[in-house]
Amino acid sequence: MNTRHKMSTTRYGLILLFFALISFLLIFLSAQAANLTFVSDTISTSRPGVGANHTIKFTLTNSVPASGKIIITPQVGSFIIPTELGVNDIDLLINGTNRTLANVAGSGSTSAMGVSITSGTGGKITFILNNTDVITVGSVVTVKIGTNATFGVTGSQQIKNPISVGSYRIAVETQNV
Repeated sequence: MNTRHKMSTTRYGLILLFFALISFLLIFLSAQAANLTFVSDTISTSRPGVGANHTIKFTLTNSVPASGKIIITPQVGSFIIPTELGVNDIDLLINGTNRTLANVAGSGSTSAMGVSITSGTGGKITFILNNTDVITVGSVVTVKIGTNATFGVTGSQQIKNPISVGSYRIAVETQNV
């Protein structure tokens, strides 16, 4: 085999590998993004630097299994989750039905879902399903954060808006473990 043919074959192989890698990444990323549809976050005020209620709503295209997680992460460095924000400031509804929340996930059917809150500008809210219950495909999940959370006790704390006017993201993801 001559040198020119070897270089051409190697170049062809590298190009093919590159396109295969890009195709794999596109398929993988689109599969990951398809876990939720109809995602929205309705806020009570968009005034910069003040507390706001959030009503986050989405529909599952994949089930969240027992002990799975739902994680809500406001854009890092923009929103502030106050240290005082607690389980009483959050409601979680599955298909319109309020679920009992606690600091730790319960054990057994219909027991509490756990809520872990990381405060600050890099904060997040993580829901941990109990060891039995599943949230099924097609379920509509609604999360209320702030004084709009009224199940059991009315919330008193809110997430603080970014101080600058602009568009900001709140990421919502599910995890199987």
